[in-house]
Amino acid sequence: MGCVVRAFDTRPAAKEQAESLGAEFLEVQVAEDGSGMGGYAKEMSEAYKTAQNDMTIRACRDSDIVITTALIPGRPAPKLVDETAIRAMKRGSVIVDMAAEMGGNVALTRKNELYVDPVSRVQIIGYTDLVSRMSPTTSDLFSNNLWHLMDELKGAANPLVIDMEDEIFSQMTIVHEGKVTWVPFEQRAPPAQAPKPAAAAPTPVATAVPLSQLPDSAFDEERTSCCESFGWLFQIVLLCAIFVGVALGTGSHFMTLFMSFILACCIGYMVIWNVAPSLHTPLMSVTNAISGIIVIGAMLLLKSGGVIDVGSGLALLGVFFASINVIGGFVVTQRMLNMFKKGKQ
Repeated sequence: MGCVVRAFDTRPAAKEQAESLGAEFLEVQVAEDGSGMGGYAKEMSEAYKTAQNDMTIRACRDSDIVITTALIPGRPAPKLVDETAIRAMKRGSVIVDMAAEMGGNVALTRKNELYVDPVSRVQIIGYTDLVSRMSPTTSDLFSNNLWHLMDELKGAANPLVIDMEDEIFSQMTIVHEGKVTWVPFEQRAPPAQAPKPAAAAPTPVATAVPLSQLPDSAFDEERTSCCESFGWLFQIVLLCAIFVGVALGTGSHFMTLFMSFILACCIGYMVIWNVAPSLHTPLMSVTNAISGIIVIGAMLLLKSGGVIDVGSGLALLGVFFASINVIGGFVVTQRMLNMFKKGKQ
């Protein structure tokens, strides 16, 4: 709609998502990852908050509308826009605080109220029922589209003027002057294909070059590759040494439980986390991976022969509830995928 949109998030993965929709992504010049468990954000350090506050003030000064959505599970919403940032905005600007239910991201947010700052006259919307308020706006936008369509047809009070040369009218008209003009999609001519690119030139045959003529970058790349291989080898040896140390310093009972945990992590990762992205949402994949670890670990604690003690009973309950979460994740994902399939509601 011609707006200049800027977005900010503490999670690096949000940058690509924002830029793919045409928004400019704002970044804080502090190297810190804000990705938390389950796809949510986590609380950042004080240095990061200070740099973020400076960036927020500059962004608010250049913005007419600010929308905040930051939430941390189980905790009050973080304060991202203080009074200094509010009063740096232009007179009459608007802030929509979608985190108002958990205290809000804006210092002056008032839950379920439209508050106007008496100093800057900035309007701060703190409604918590924004979803139920969308119907009038949706109807208004839809009726506006219909009004412009009728205006393009020269109005309902006058005879309709249908220009079949117009791509919009020709595609939406079914019958015109007694003739069926609608062509089913499967019968339409395919769009003109772009000309094929010219054949690529043959690959030149490699020739031997003396070592004295090789550039320094070739030796740098070789040294980098060797260092990376040595680094992996060092990590493997270090992990083995730690494992042996833990085994020598603990008893057999602890090592049995520790091996069960490691096995559950590996199998849970391979079974759940590596599901194709088209069958999972990121949040579902994380929660189902955790549930998969619980299922495998609990199954290893079940005893054979029908013996059910306190440990086996708790393991059985763990398998049951974690399985519900895994199955529910796939069901919800399937319903989301059906929304994008033709003929599905």
